[in-house]
Amino acid sequence: MKLADEIGIIYCGHEENIEIMAKKILAGINKTGNRAILTNVVNFDMEDIKHYNKIVFGCPILEKETLEEREFESFFREFSKHLRGKKVALFGSSGWGGREWMFAWEDRIKNLDAISFDKGMFIMGKPDNTGKYWCTEFGKAFAEF
Repeated sequence: MKLADEIGIIYCGHEENIEIMAKKILAGINKTGNRAILTNVVNFDMEDIKHYNKIVFGCPILEKETLEEREFESFFREFSKHLRGKKVALFGSSGWGGREWMFAWEDRIKNLDAISFDKGMFIMGKPDNTGKYWCTEFGKAFAEF
């Protein structure tokens, strides 16, 4: 398998919820026979952008209904310059609020001429068994997208 065939899962891992979701999405992708690479944004090397035609981004949502600002938002702004034509899926977790932040994030992806996958995956709080199942299914579906 060539590196360009791998799927990147890049997440901001300050919260256990996001890491759990990322690992379940990884498991779903791997179940399809595809290969995914899981990376926390603090460890991501921007040189690796060229290796992925499909990318899954995960981020916790702050009280202001925004993406995590200290690490993820600046990373995403830089990375977004390279998303044109790439297939992108989004996931996130929050302990409150609605999905307005996800809708705004999805709009950002569309405005970058990226190919947006369905709707973003959102789970309130820590994923329970049902949430973990849906994350796995989300990964399987994105791998086939």
